Amino acid sequence: MLVLQQLFNLSDQELEFQVNDRRSFEEFVGLGVMNSIPDATTVAFFRDRLFKAGVIELVWADSAYSGEGFADLLSLGGFESLIHEKGARNQPFSHEARKMNRVMSVIRACVEHVFGCMTMSMGGKL
Repeated sequence: MLVLQQLFNLSDQELEFQVNDRRSFEEFVGLGVMNSIPDATTVAFFRDRLFKAGVIELVWADSAYSGEGFADLLSLGGFESLIHEKGARNQPFSHEARKMNRVMSVIRACVEHVFGCMTMSMGGKL
């Protein structure tokens, strides 16, 4: 459910409503018509437990979100930035930046393949 929440930018209450309302959301989270849907409080509690366990402390984004402003905002929230370094004309990447981008790209590709499969299973529309 947290994936749907992030993907569609939903609040906890909106997430609860949408999972109850949309059959596609219900199927995505693996719940059937006869199952009870977790309420907004349960979603918030679960997310808080994941955060405290250190499971969801990282923020991933592409290079469009790079820059000092985003890095400062992430550090204020206590997040580690895993945003790709962005190249510029006549300013080559350092070897370390190139290496980190490659490591992050492997993980990001795996995640994007999941969303690509979901999109294609819905006829190319998400």
